[in-house]
Amino acid sequence: MFDELLNAMDMVGFLDEEQQDLFTVLGAVLNMGNIAFEMDENEGALVKEAHGSLRTAAKLLGVDTEKLAEVLTSTSTTTRGSVIKRRLKDHQAIDVRDATAKALYGRLFGWIVNKVNQLLAPPIAFKRRGGHRNRYPRYIWF
Repeated sequence: MFDELLNAMDMVGFLDEEQQDLFTVLGAVLNMGNIAFEMDENEGALVKEAHGSLRTAAKLLGVDTEKLAEVLTSTSTTTRGSVIKRRLKDHQAIDVRDATAKALYGRLFGWIVNKVNQLLAPPIAFKRRGGHRNRYPRYIWF
């Protein structure tokens, strides 16, 4: 089944690098869904087992593991030049994780649709403007 998918992507015209990037982002989305949270003694969310899915997702996305954990477990507000950082509860961190994965998947899906449309679009036809021949003809879109 996977070989058939790769074959179809080759036939449509996806480059090998594009296919690799697609599967990298998809792998990151899937790993993000496996990130679990727990509460610390201060009632703030922490990533449970940061060495597993978090590290893999961060590596696939090309971001720092600590930064990804921070984004998933805290929020910042800037007021009059000062930054207020607040830790999220575990259920809020789960919502942030899910929203981030959904956004990544949505962008990936949109890219795939645009790429397929671009690759399968018929060639654009031109018509010559003006009724005379010249050395440098001007073209317009149909």
